[in-house]
Amino acid sequence: CGTGAPISINDLAQLIIQRSGCSLEVEHDYTKPSIPINLSVSYAKAERELGWSPKTTLTEGIDKTVTWWKAQYHPNSLSS
Repeated sequence: CGTGAPISINDLAQLIIQRSGCSLEVEHDYTKPSIPINLSVSYAKAERELGWSPKTTLTEGIDKTVTWWKAQYHPNSLSS
């Protein structure tokens, strides 16, 4: 779902790393041309036409995804 607030790919990756409890570093490939990319998704049309609005924040959604992923692939890590 969209939050309506932009977030960079780097900031999103950092948020996922932080919320997952992993100690990873984002690697940047400076040999390829790049442009700054910010993601921003609006739910205004769904709200206007369907009366729908998100009930989960980006951070809550990441937390739920991390919990699901750990349960699927690393069930013993849920106790830590």
